[in-house]
Amino acid sequence: MEQKDDLLADRVPRANQDGLTVRDLLNRFLTAKQDAVDRGEVAPRTFDDYHRTCKRIADVFGVHRPVADIRTEDFQPAGQAGGQLGTADPGE
Repeated sequence: MEQKDDLLADRVPRANQDGLTVRDLLNRFLTAKQDAVDRGEVAPRTFDDYHRTCKRIADVFGVHRPVADIRTEDFQPAGQAGGQLGTADPGE
């Protein structure tokens, strides 16, 4: 199952999937931001934006992907060499 995300994204699956995963990182980020909402430091609407962005990141990279495996090229617009994340859809 962990290799499924790699295969669907046309990546060679890594033999060792240890370490911080995209899911772990996003959960830590969202937990910290939820705490900030609870303290009144971040607006609920801003948190909703963070949550949507995290879902998009998870959809693109896969939740099981090690964070250490993400490269700068992965953030180039889709269609450019190595790009996966693309650009924001103004309709979202």
